[in-house]
Amino acid sequence: MALLDISDVAPPFQRESIVSIPSYRINETPRYAVYTIVVCVNGVLWTVNRRYREFRRFDKERFPDRSKSFLPPKKLVGNMDKEFLNERRIELEKYIRSVVELDLWLAKRRRQYCLPMLIAKFLKFNIYEVHSICEDMSIGAANNVEKWLGSSVKYFEFNSLEMYAVTERLKLAEPTTSGNS
Repeated sequence: MALLDISDVAPPFQRESIVSIPSYRINETPRYAVYTIVVCVNGVLWTVNRRYREFRRFDKERFPDRSKSFLPPKKLVGNMDKEFLNERRIELEKYIRSVVELDLWLAKRRRQYCLPMLIAKFLKFNIYEVHSICEDMSIGAANNVEKWLGSSVKYFEFNSLEMYAVTERLKLAEPTTSGNS
């Protein structure tokens, strides 16, 4: 399990070690490209597969006030050309590294201990990283509190990964809330 210590991250030079997009593959039916994002936090490595449309959706949600996107442009004809896809892969990697660097810098400045949930979910930190797992669990609990209070069952169920994340989170010398939500 990963543990991202935002206070120890020093952008911009460490962002390369956190996220990269080394490859893509083409799905045949229907035909589209899937980019493989490799995330590495303190030696813990995981991969996330995303289509270009998922990057666009993320970009619109992350930067709703911006009129022009920093994503590479969409191409209607020749969008499965290997040269084009490799160029897009490089541009998407620059984009996601910049967003991670920005979010790390903002979290550090706000004295928060985890990435915002939008980028955390896009890169699946909420599945593999202690702070984001706990943050996601607390958001889920807060969203379901009325349902929980109305039921006759008054306990929470954790899977082993969640239990481990909570245990590791409680060992840390930092506040138990991040102030994100």
